[in-house]
Amino acid sequence: MSGARIFPKAVERGVLMLLLSVGAVLPFAADTEESATSARDRRCCLWSARRGQGSLLLLGSLHLLSEKSLPFPDNVERAYQQAEYCVFETDLDSLASPDFQAMMQRVRYCADGRTIRDEVSAKTYGLLTEELEKLGYSPGSFDYLRPQFCAMNLTIGQLRRSGYSSSFGVDRHIYNRAKADGKPTLELEKPAQQLALFDGLTQKEAEEFLLQTVQQMGVLDSMFDGLCEAWNQGDVKGLGEIIEREFAEYPRIYDVFVTQRNKRWLPILDRLLTEGKTALVVVGTGHLVGKHSLVDMLKAKVCKVRQK
Repeated sequence: MSGARIFPKAVERGVLMLLLSVGAVLPFAADTEESATSARDRRCCLWSARRGQGSLLLLGSLHLLSEKSLPFPDNVERAYQQAEYCVFETDLDSLASPDFQAMMQRVRYCADGRTIRDEVSAKTYGLLTEELEKLGYSPGSFDYLRPQFCAMNLTIGQLRRSGYSSSFGVDRHIYNRAKADGKPTLELEKPAQQLALFDGLTQKEAEEFLLQTVQQMGVLDSMFDGLCEAWNQGDVKGLGEIIEREFAEYPRIYDVFVTQRNKRWLPILDRLLTEGKTALVVVGTGHLVGKHSLVDMLKAKVCKVRQK
């Protein structure tokens, strides 16, 4: 790919939010041929960062994948075997807790008896109504959702119908395996912090997210296939260029979703390096490519970093 446009400009930003980091909320928002050897032995979105005796294995995750993305490249298996413990964006088990479920219910819905019609323009609401009818949703089924969560429901629902699932996502796959193997795990942030990213969108940003989502539904499957292909090929240069280009008009969102979180996570990763152990760190791919990436931040910490 190497920077080539793999899906239309109008549809990129909404799905890039999924690429970037928001693995916690995904379960709640509602084909190339190659030999087995070449598929397993390919380069991937994996880096090693070393300083002294410490080693971080940084694995870029897509939070939704299809079963055809399995098995992951051999480099991922080797990284898991080398790791003494695994680090994730958040504690995935806590997402099913009653406390988190209650929190989701509080932030997903419009307040004070308002409906989504009160939150967006007549144009956006009209396009949403048309799209819901095309997709076979019953009238009013999304009326009380806030725009950004309506967008998430539409996107995740469509991808699930096409065979994509968080159960095949890189983070969930590694997390479940670590738990089964008794390998220690750490979290970089709480689920509530991830949910707050969407809760904190301005009304304008939330409506634009919904509008772009509605406009993308007809090409969502082919677009997400292309995104997964880029991830499967380990095309970090192309992914980084896409992210930088598409978020150039939205510096605040990029700063909140990516840069500031990377800055909060960096001291934790720096401490892990100082301890002299080997950790597998699984975060959204968008945190490892493009401007202000964890990869670049670790290089600035005098780490030896290379893609594997």
